[in-house]
Amino acid sequence: SKTHRDGMIKALGFSVGAKIDFPTFDFLGNMGTVSLPLSAALAEESIQVQFLGARTPLDAIVEVVRRSVPPAIFLWAQLPENASPEILKELPSVRPAPRVILGGPGWQGAGFEGAVITTDLASACREISYALGL
Repeated sequence: SKTHRDGMIKALGFSVGAKIDFPTFDFLGNMGTVSLPLSAALAEESIQVQFLGARTPLDAIVEVVRRSVPPAIFLWAQLPENASPEILKELPSVRPAPRVILGGPGWQGAGFEGAVITTDLASACREISYALGL
C-alpha cells in the first residue's frame, strides 16, 4: 500500500511529497513496492539501478536494453502467467551480453536458457554483483 511504501521510504531517511506516486532516488531507482527491498540492498553496495514498472511495454524494455547495455537485467514475475519466455527471446543481443536474472514465484520451477533463477533477495543481489564483477 502507499502508506506502507511511504513508511519504508521515510525509514530510509527520504521524504515523499504528496504529488510523488513512484519516487526515484539516486542509487535506489524507482520505488515501486516490489522493487524497494532489492533497490535498498543494492544501494547499500552503491549499485545504481533503473527499474521499469510492471506495465512497461516489451518494446520499451528492448529499447532500454539496446541503449543502456546493462550488465544485468532482473525480471520479476509474481505469477506464472507473467513469466513469459517471449520476453527473454525478445531481449536484444548487445555486447557485452547482460546477465539475465529472474526472480519471483512466477519463474520458479521453469528452466530458461541463458537466465539464472534466484530464490531470494540475497541470491538476487549476489547474481547482480557477479554481473558487475564485484
